Amino acid sequence: MFSFFKNPPTLVNTATLQQMLEEILTPQLAQLGLTKTGKYTWHEHTVKEIRRGFSYSLLKGGSATLTWGVCLDFLPVIAGNKLVYYKPARQYCHHLFEWPEAYSNNFLKAQTVVGGTASHWGDKEARKSITGLFNSQLPVMKAWFNNANSIEALLAIAQKQVTIGTPYTLHHPSPDYVLAFLYARCQQPEKAIALFDSLHPSAFGNNDILKEKIRKQLFSLAGEANK
Repeated sequence: MFSFFKNPPTLVNTATLQQMLEEILTPQLAQLGLTKTGKYTWHEHTVKEIRRGFSYSLLKGGSATLTWGVCLDFLPVIAGNKLVYYKPARQYCHHLFEWPEAYSNNFLKAQTVVGGTASHWGDKEARKSITGLFNSQLPVMKAWFNNANSIEALLAIAQKQVTIGTPYTLHHPSPDYVLAFLYARCQQPEKAIALFDSLHPSAFGNNDILKEKIRKQLFSLAGEANK
């Protein structure tokens, strides 16, 4: 019997999603100098102090948002019980980064509709949703990358994020942690140490031993910057 009701869209599988991302995102990200290095990650496959990167960030409910930012080779982060530096070309971690403004705004007020995301429900619908979100953010992303091209520019970005607070307080590593190291790199050791010492213990995994190790790295960086 003929039915006038359409079947509800189904969630696209991983293989189909990967193909969509390869077709929609990879060519445009390649024009920004970003190479695909994982299922959902693209970054500059080089060795230098500041590297740009992009992630297609999966969310609950069959959706995703976009993340773009930079990786700093002098910034240690905690992984397990160790300090890790992302220096090799193949490795990347977003240290200072952004989300679409509409997605960030979700954390400022209660909303029934989540903005700044792409839906993965239905093949045709998902392709349209991913394309629409990426194209809407591409000019914003390009402008951000063009601005984030020096330590001094990154210092200003981190300062702004710290001043704004939420949603940047949800970032990991936190902007104030990154800012402390940027102060050290910019030969402002007093600001670096004062900010570092004001950080919440959770920034160090509530581990005093790791905190002291990171503090020594901060002193070392400030000393190298002064040479």
